[in-house]
Amino acid sequence: MVTDAIITDIRENWQNEDLYKAKVTNWNYINCFMFAVFSSKPMDKIPYGNSEDEILYKIRAKSDFAEIGCLSGKFNPRDEDKGEKAFLADLKALGFNFKKVEENYKPKQAETKIAFMAIFGFGTINFHMLREIDGKWYHKNGWWTLPSEVDQKTYEEMKKKCHMFMYLAIWRED
Repeated sequence: MVTDAIITDIRENWQNEDLYKAKVTNWNYINCFMFAVFSSKPMDKIPYGNSEDEILYKIRAKSDFAEIGCLSGKFNPRDEDKGEKAFLADLKALGFNFKKVEENYKPKQAETKIAFMAIFGFGTINFHMLREIDGKWYHKNGWWTLPSEVDQKTYEEMKKKCHMFMYLAIWRED
């Protein structure tokens, strides 16, 4: 199954903040979603499977997740309600539990706080994800970039541009 390789990788790397200093050697095909959930698995290395060919085609053909919902099979959400449901379904497909939280929420030891932002238009959703590390926001802004801290001004501008901005605490129970 296409998500098995990602799930295994996330289990091995869960909450390892040093992961990106030591383990990841090729940042191509690791997007903001994979960074936010501690995956170091380049999307071009996921094995093919007969039933997942459509998903793999969409991932590889566009060099990204195509759209939120491709891991859970809830393709092409076109509005905020469907976009949120597709994003949460993708988290479930990766084995995460989650709860919506407020901006000032302090995650418990087993939790990581992420932010999901989405812009809707032209029948599709553009998304970006951030991960909080020691009270600061980090992201992977583009396919061929390294993760970096988001300065406060940029963070506030990102929030203003979004149609949907949601904070979540995510955790795994393996």
